[in-house]
Order: sequence, then C-alpha cells, then structure tokens
Amino acid sequence: MSAVAGGLALAGVSAVASSSSHALLKSSGDKFAMQAWAQFTPMAVALPFTLWVGLPEPAIYPWLLSGWALHSVYYLVLIWSYTTSDYSAAYPIARGVIPIFTAVLGILLLGDKLTMLALMGIAVISIGILMLSLNQSVTRTGLIAAGLSGLINTGFTLTDAKGMRVAQDPMNFLVWYYIIDGFTMPLLFAARSRGRFLEAAKASARTGLTSGLLALFAFLPTLVAFRIAPVGAVSAIRATSVIFSLLIGGQLLNERLESRRIGGAMLVTFGALAIIGSTTFI
Repeated sequence: MSAVAGGLALAGVSAVASSSSHALLKSSGDKFAMQAWAQFTPMAVALPFTLWVGLPEPAIYPWLLSGWALHSVYYLVLIWSYTTSDYSAAYPIARGVIPIFTAVLGILLLGDKLTMLALMGIAVISIGILMLSLNQSVTRTGLIAAGLSGLINTGFTLTDAKGMRVAQDPMNFLVWYYIIDGFTMPLLFAARSRGRFLEAAKASARTGLTSGLLALFAFLPTLVAFRIAPVGAVSAIRATSVIFSLLIGGQLLNERLESRRIGGAMLVTFGALAIIGSTTFI
C-alpha cells in the first residue's frame, strides 16, 4: 500500500469515528458538557507524551495557535448547529461543504489544478447539499450554522495540515495539538456551570469519555493522513461520513430519513469520491 493510499485509509477510519462522536454530541442533553469531555479526554491522553516529545518545535507555534483559535470557534458553532437541526440533516451539510471550500481555497491559495471530473464532483456535492438543505427539518438558521461550521473546519484543516508538514517530528505536533486544543471547552463549561460544575461533569462522564475517545480516533488518523496525502483528498474521504450519519440518525436517534435526504447524502459522497480520483496537486 502506498503512503497516499494509507493516508486515505486513515481518513476512512476517521469518517466512521467522527460520525459516531458527533451523534453522541447531538443526542446528549448537555452539549457543553459533552464537548468539554470530548476535548478533555484527548488532552489527558496526550499529557504523558510531553515527557517524550519535549516542548513544541518553534516552527509549529503559528499553526498550533491559529488552529486552536479556529477549533474553539468551531466547537461553539457546532453546538449551535446541533440545537437547530436534526443530526442526520445538519451533519451532512457541515461535512459536505468542506471538500468544496477546500478545493476552492486550494485553487486560489495553493495553485491546485482540478480536472473536469473534479469540477463535476464539486457540482454534484453542491446539488446534494441543496437537497439536504431543502428538507423541512433544517431551518434557515440551522443551514447557516452548519455551513459556517464547514467553512471554519476548512480553515483548521489547512492550518493543521501545515503544522503536521512543517514539524520535524510529527509526534511533537500531535501531542501539543491535543494539549492546546483541550482547554477551551472545559474552561467554558466550568464558567457556565459555576457551582454545579462537578455535578454536571459527573452526570455526563460515561458518555463524555466515550465521546472523547471517539473524538481522538476521529481526528488523530486525519492529522497523520495530512502529512502523507493531499489535504483535499483526505477531507473528501472524511465527507463520506454522511453515510454513517444517516444510519445513526435513522436507526439510533429515531430521525425521519426521507428519500430526498438519503439521495442528497449519497450525491455528497459520490462528488467527494470524484474529487479524490481526479484532482492533481502541485
């Protein structure tokens, strides 16, 4: 298996874990608590490894900090998104727009070249997202929130990939990525909960730890893939998680799956795969 193929396989693993992690966030009663656990758990796992990797490499500081800022805003927008729409509607929209934004920014900022098949794939993704957004379970606010989360996701996709590539030791970036990323939501949750912080954290601990471990497996393979495979291809493979989100939303969250929503998610997936197969990067 080539390095690129291995990277895309890691992105596939990430797609499964990501949809499961997001489903737990959507189904939870206290989404701030769940998101706090989702950040705290990977940070706790990463802390012992600082004894091994040492301090952050100077070259990765800008990408760690910019990624932290984008991730922090993303978590808040994501919670907002999941309070306005069904999981199986909001998640495909948020995930589906990422390949589009990544492809466009790749052309404008990185000089990427797209074949006609890739452009057709982007059009198919757009049609799929339109089908999802026309579903009555998605409000206008929900559509904006989901689209915004996808745009921010694109931003930290680029910064995280850059950090992984400039790091001499990728493990150094991975460890400090999870440590720096692990403070925002737990602190906001503590400030929001005030006197009932420990009680609220304990009430969501079991599900929160599960969500945190899933969050770790949802993005760790992607970070590794960023170093060995094209960013656009990796993000497109992760977009196939819309299929898992439909299954989870319909079977576990008892959300209604209309044929239009299923068709839209399938189009998003097929369009993403077309981009993978036909995009060339400089």
